[in-house]
Amino acid sequence: MPKASQRLPLLQTLNSLQFIDALSSASDSDIQEDMVTSQRYINPHKRYPSHYMYMMNDLQTLSSEKFQQLCRTTYESFEKLVAQINNDINFQNSSQNKQSNPAIQLAVALSRLRSNGNGAAL
Repeated sequence: MPKASQRLPLLQTLNSLQFIDALSSASDSDIQEDMVTSQRYINPHKRYPSHYMYMMNDLQTLSSEKFQQLCRTTYESFEKLVAQINNDINFQNSSQNKQSNPAIQLAVALSRLRSNGNGAAL
């Protein structure tokens, strides 16, 4: 039978004592700083739904400038494009999983194609 080492329990006890000492000697400001840095957000933030149906509702309420920044086109041009593709077979399917509205698909595509990830427009 192997001989039990006395070193491991001593090290565990020392670590526990150091941890307790560190907690007791920490000032209130250090504890508050640790609490703040441990949280991702200091103030609550507004959460947006990720489903594209909600996104379409928001698109209609955007100002012309914001819409143009997001989709790189005007409302009028967007509506013309939607009218042209609305009945296209590529935007319709007869499977169990229905496709999103063509306007939503177009808005998502235009939004994602506006840059290549580093802010430079395509």
